[in-house]
Amino acid sequence: MVPRSRRLPWLLAAFLSACDGDAAPPLTDASDGMPPVDAPPAVDAAPRCAPTSPWTAPRLLPSVNTPDSELYARLSADELTLVGRIDSTRLTIATRSDRASTFPVAAPLDLGQSTEAFTSPSITGDGATLYFIAGVGTAPRIWRARRASPSTPFADVGPVAELAAVTDAASVYVLPDESALYIATGSFGGPVTRAARGAGGAFGAPVEVAGVVGLTPVVSADELTILFATRATGANDSHVWTGTRPTTAAPFGSIAQVPVVDAPGLDHPTWISPDDCRLYLHSDRTGGSGGFDYYVAERAP
Repeated sequence: MVPRSRRLPWLLAAFLSACDGDAAPPLTDASDGMPPVDAPPAVDAAPRCAPTSPWTAPRLLPSVNTPDSELYARLSADELTLVGRIDSTRLTIATRSDRASTFPVAAPLDLGQSTEAFTSPSITGDGATLYFIAGVGTAPRIWRARRASPSTPFADVGPVAELAAVTDAASVYVLPDESALYIATGSFGGPVTRAARGAGGAFGAPVEVAGVVGLTPVVSADELTILFATRATGANDSHVWTGTRPTTAAPFGSIAQVPVVDAPGLDHPTWISPDDCRLYLHSDRTGGSGGFDYYVAERAP
């Protein structure tokens, strides 16, 4: 209810407006910072999920999967752009108009380097910068491509010079704000490292992430949660694990398997949404379209 002390001036303004035919603007009170008397109350947006609730069983991502193998589903922060890899060396991209829509079958991502074998694409939150591994099977290195906007092609394609010493990278994961890269090495996993981006834009030398050994590390936007896969040498299955920490200065702890996400076969986390509500994976579990497919698990509301 509008207080009586503020209702009377408003009624007077309405009366005067009716007399001369001019519309009176909403009354505000600059002295106390109150909103207009006819302004609706502010409503906080409800969170999409409870960030600490367990994951649901992954479901097959509709429309985008094919009889070939789809790997490394990574998304922009708004979840409207998806990059990945199909078969052994081809990077792909798909877009959608809103998060409620499905992705179409991904199109080849032309980076103008047809002689290179690429893998593990990872896109920044704004969709403007792409990191990936080039030289698969030889001396894999971390490369980068940039574009002016999501509607323009990627250009400025080439190796990240300051990370040239990293010659055994198996996957790379960029944080949404491009402040750091998480790097995994070896076909069956090794120590995960983190390369921080300095004030000048260059990355520092990768530093080992204590206690995390595995494949395809995926890190929340606040860097307080990590997910990764482990695979024993020669094994035909892998498992998804997670760890948390109270601050970015602390090591990851409480490392535990995520059984609801696992299935017989090879399962790898590939991307986590900025609100920690959706986890994307690639998996060769039964029931897919063929080979590896994209899946998504969600937390309960």
